[in-house]
Amino acid sequence: MRKVPIIVGLILWVFNYGFGGISVKAYCDRTEIFEDEVFTFTIELEGAMVFPDIKLPSSQDFVVISGPSQSSQIQIINGKMSSFKSVSWRLAPTKTGKITIGPVEFKIKNRKYRTQPVVVTVRARASVPSGKPQAKKKQVYTGNEVFLKAIPNKTSVYVGEEVDVVYYLYYNRVRTFSRDKLPDAKGFWMESFPVKDVPDVETEIINGRRYKKAEVQRIAFFPTVDGELVIDPMVLSCEVVIPRRRTGSLFDDFFNDPFFDNPFFEKTKVVTVTSDSVRIKVLPIPGKNKPESFSGAVGRGFRIGATIDTTVVKQNQAISLRYVVSGEGNVNFIKLPEPDLPEYFEIFKPKIDRRVNNRGSSISGEVVYEYVIIPRVAGEYTIPPMRFAYFDPVRKRFVEKSSRSFKLRVLPVSEVASDVYSGFSKDEISLLSEDIRFIDTEIGELRKIGDVFYKKVWFWLMVALAIFNVAASYGIRYYRVNYVFNEEYMRKKDAYLRSAERIRKASKAIEEGKPEDFATLLYQALAGFVSDRLLLENRIPGVDTVRENLQGKVPDEFVSAVVNVLDRINMVRFSPGSAERKECAELAGEVKRILDKLAKEV
Repeated sequence: MRKVPIIVGLILWVFNYGFGGISVKAYCDRTEIFEDEVFTFTIELEGAMVFPDIKLPSSQDFVVISGPSQSSQIQIINGKMSSFKSVSWRLAPTKTGKITIGPVEFKIKNRKYRTQPVVVTVRARASVPSGKPQAKKKQVYTGNEVFLKAIPNKTSVYVGEEVDVVYYLYYNRVRTFSRDKLPDAKGFWMESFPVKDVPDVETEIINGRRYKKAEVQRIAFFPTVDGELVIDPMVLSCEVVIPRRRTGSLFDDFFNDPFFDNPFFEKTKVVTVTSDSVRIKVLPIPGKNKPESFSGAVGRGFRIGATIDTTVVKQNQAISLRYVVSGEGNVNFIKLPEPDLPEYFEIFKPKIDRRVNNRGSSISGEVVYEYVIIPRVAGEYTIPPMRFAYFDPVRKRFVEKSSRSFKLRVLPVSEVASDVYSGFSKDEISLLSEDIRFIDTEIGELRKIGDVFYKKVWFWLMVALAIFNVAASYGIRYYRVNYVFNEEYMRKKDAYLRSAERIRKASKAIEEGKPEDFATLLYQALAGFVSDRLLLENRIPGVDTVRENLQGKVPDEFVSAVVNVLDRINMVRFSPGSAERKECAELAGEVKRILDKLAKEV
């Protein structure tokens, strides 16, 4: 039955398929431009299933050149699936100085979202005196295309306390990078955390600009002296893609097509980026209440254990005494004193084994001290506990731990019937750890022959449950990939709900005496439904486009009815005073009836 927990742990596992919330980011492709240039403003939605209706706030600082344009993307990183949707506008400034794109508010499934304002600096072109030829315009690089940040988790520590420094690379167009120089840190002991071959990448908005952020290195520093210490910068070489120079030509947008993002068309240059130095204030370990067993260990959760081969031993027989200290901190700073053994015991230099664990969020590990001891005189002896003290920097006090003690019975040679030991040389003692030790005399658990776990009912029940979990997990994944994250499917599925919401808003607009808004919303409800169901590129198509795409899919008389209703709506749109409230209500009802029939036909 001891195998039951192991089998349960191997078979019963659960996939985590939680649906996260929606995060919203707003940024510009450039935050410093000239007055005759245009820039792109983007709202990015992570986790959204559909595109919301977003209206850019009007401003005297800029004009909209084109947009909104929509794009979507699905990423799967380390088994985690993410969906991104973005809405972009091309804007042109109307003045120099700092212009602000105010917060944008919109709704997704009755929940309100609001972006942060974005500031763009617009510079004037330098004037050229008359009679002199105008120099060729050059692209201005602000030097913030790629940079390296060193972020420590703390800046004030005690001697021996861990300081983790994470090095983040911020970039937009970096193809590759290499580590030229790791940081030098005089007065520190360094332990590096494992580095991924392909670092995880996330996005961050800095000063209104969107950057990709990758963790390129994480190092733990342990100060060995007190005072003001400095961790020198880290240096990277990055292969940066040179952005194409904008000449003001009409062909700029053509060459900005994603087709020309192929590496064949790109030029690159290698730049060196350097992080800032990190200054750490190191405090001395307090001298007050310092235990005698303290030898410099600093950390948290340390404990000490002790084991011995046997408690009944023959005179002159070598035995092994082991002490294991483990915890969170730098185990290289741990030193144990020699055990306080009884008289007539011979002890040899210990074998010390240190194991550092850098796989967690902080450095931890264990150190093993193994002593070979030989009792030379028979009798009853006690090996006292080993005391070990460390300083806890969080609680700012010393903590002392102790191992267990051992009572040892040493038999005289005369009481031994055979296998008389005359003692070992030091060369023989050094081979003790490689020799055969003691035979295990304990009888293990007995069970009936043929009583195997795979013949039990509970085993097959767990197998069936595991198969069901696997099938359910794959079913959920298939549904999410083919339906939830399928933009075309979700667009067709939610088409009727979006149109019904627009009809509701249109009815409210007519009650408030806004015939222009009523007609616009009603037109969007009907034409937008046709576009979503037929997956047209134009989200709100014209009347002719609706007619062409419906022909052959529904009866001709129904096509004529749809076109007739759209023409009547357009008449209200462009002649707001031509329709009475009653006629508008009838028109809304007719659109509702057409939508119900279209929902069955297309």
